Parts: sequence; C-alpha cells; structure tokens
Amino acid sequence: QNPQLRTSSLQRRDQAIANYREVEKALVKVRDAYRPMMKDLLDIEKVQSGRMVFEMQPTELRAVVTAAVSANRSLTASNAARLTMPRALDPGFVSADPDRLGQVLANLLSNAVKFSPPGSCVEIGVERVEERMRVSVRDHGPGIPDEFHSRIFQRFAQADGSSTRSKGGTGLGLSISRAIVERLGGTIGFSPAPGGGTVFFFDLPYLAADASASIVGVS
Repeated sequence: QNPQLRTSSLQRRDQAIANYREVEKALVKVRDAYRPMMKDLLDIEKVQSGRMVFEMQPTELRAVVTAAVSANRSLTASNAARLTMPRALDPGFVSADPDRLGQVLANLLSNAVKFSPPGSCVEIGVERVEERMRVSVRDHGPGIPDEFHSRIFQRFAQADGSSTRSKGGTGLGLSISRAIVERLGGTIGFSPAPGGGTVFFFDLPYLAADASASIVGVS
C-alpha cells in the first residue's frame, strides 16, 4: 500500500476517533445537566401523587436545621457567602420526616446562597410562633420582582431577568419544597426582608416536647 495513502487513512481514523470522543463528552455533559431536573421532576410527581413515603416522627427542629446547615456549607464556596445562625434557637418539636425536612432546607439554602452577594450572610432562624414552629432563611440579595410573586412556587419558575436566569437551577426546588411542607401539614411563604433581600420561611404545627415517640408514618 502507498505509504502516503496509509498515512492519510490513519489520520482520518484518528480524527474520527477524536470527533467521537468529543461527541461522547458533550452527551455526558447534557446527561449530567438534565439529571438534577429529572430527579426533581420525579420527586415532585411522587409527593403530589401521594406516592412519596414520609417516615413521620417527633422531630426536634433545631437539630434538623443545624445538621442541614452543616451539610450544606459547601454551597457557599462559589461566592464566599456565610451561613449563620443565632446561638439561641427556639426549642420545639414537630411531627415530620427529618430527611424530607432536610430536603426542603437544602433547597432554601441553595436558593438563598445563589442570590446572595459575595461575602454576605445567609441567616437561618428557628422560632416558635404561637402554636407553630417557623424556620426562616434570609438572604441579602436583590429581592424578588413584584410581578413574579404569584408564580414563585410554580414548576420551572424563574424570574425573567438575565441576571436571575444566569444563576442556573432547575426551577423546581421551591415547588418541591412547598409540596413537601404541605404534606407535612405546614405552610411555606416569603416576604421582603428589611434592608433588602428576601426571607423564605415555613411553619409546621408545634408538637409538645414530651409527645409520644410513636407516630404512624404516612405514604
């Protein structure tokens, strides 16, 4: 075989292999990009259809919040925001699934960090409000546009501004959080924060500290 033809053939083969590997890398990136969205879609479908299992138990809210903050500190690496809690959090039990509460908190913390200015604080609180326990997550970001308030807990909800869309995310975290909180018998909401930013919060019915340790799980 002509050496020049053989060399040309090998070059074409090597180029084809290189092109295939680039396509393969691109497909992996697409798969990885859509994986969180697919997981979120499955979660919200399960909770709204009643197929998500909740392991209900008396839950000390301060302990769940403290664990969630510790588990999500890595969220702040991208913009050096800080997760802060007051030393004194109101004590109180709720009837809940600690893992699902952790999921809600992860969504709220991620959302707060995402929209926080570099180096700012994300403040987490736990307080008793009459016969309910409230968890709040306050950021110091730009706030939520008024025209977006009515849609913020809808699926795929994202504010229309380019600066907001550039933050990424599936647009499902708040919708999932609302569905979980409501299944736990609670409510979720938000309000503008004094001095700027937004406070997201959820309330759950207060359970006396000496409540029975056996609460039947729901599915």
